[in-house]
Amino acid sequence: MLGGRPAVALFGFDGGVEVLIDRADGSWTPLDLIAAVDGADANAGIGEVAFGPLGVAATVWTDDYSSGGHIVHSIDGSTVSSIAVGDHIAEPGAVMGVSVSADAILVRVDSPNDDNSETVPTQQVLVGTL
Repeated sequence: MLGGRPAVALFGFDGGVEVLIDRADGSWTPLDLIAAVDGADANAGIGEVAFGPLGVAATVWTDDYSSGGHIVHSIDGSTVSSIAVGDHIAEPGAVMGVSVSADAILVRVDSPNDDNSETVPTQQVLVGTL
């Protein structure tokens, strides 16, 4: 539910993801998550999407791989905010999971690979609260 309205994430055959919100008139309106990311263009894509009590959160990938991607969030389906993972985690690897709970948005991020199969891969967790 976003802003009291049903919402759904649809994964297309082409690999694209779209979040739609049911409106009062019965139509479904897309929530433009990519537009929330400064500098995102037609090459940007949406990765994992998670719904929960604090709304929807998703990963958005751009051509700037050093940023670790972006996390976009909407609590009500009308406003969308964005953060670059790299602004909060130094040298981030790939985002490996996003979840939305009643009191936080959790983002699991792999540390960059050290190419040593003898060591255990590490992750960091970025926690966002309202």
